[in-house]
Order: sequence, then structure tokens, then C-alpha cells
Amino acid sequence: MPAASIAALEVENEGGTFIYSFDMKPPRNDGIDEVNVDASTGSPVGPVQYEASASERTEAAAEKKAAA
Repeated sequence: MPAASIAALEVENEGGTFIYSFDMKPPRNDGIDEVNVDASTGSPVGPVQYEASASERTEAAAEKKAAA
């Protein structure tokens, strides 16, 4: 992802495997590309997933509400 910047980073437990989940902000659009990497091996986990900015806002609001 040339010229992309990291918008967010989380450590998550996916099915017993810890992963780093990077939200990458590419300059070409208004959404993010989510990239998941196995925390112990550094190997990519699954494909890069695109999320439109509207979907990202909805997900962030749901996570904030769940945390409250």
C-alpha cells in the first residue's frame, strides 16, 4: 500500500490467535483498508478488506456504545 498511512492499530484475539489489525488510510479514497497480521509470526491473515468511511463510522459508534 504505497503512500498509505496507519489510521488505527488494535491487538485482537481472533479464534485464539492474537493479531495486529491495522486500519490503513490510502490517499485514493475516503475509506480504509484493514490489514490483519499474525502477532506471533508476522504473516498476513486473510485478504485486505476495504471499508467505506460510513461503515467505519458505524462500527466505531457501535464499539464505543458496547464499551460504555
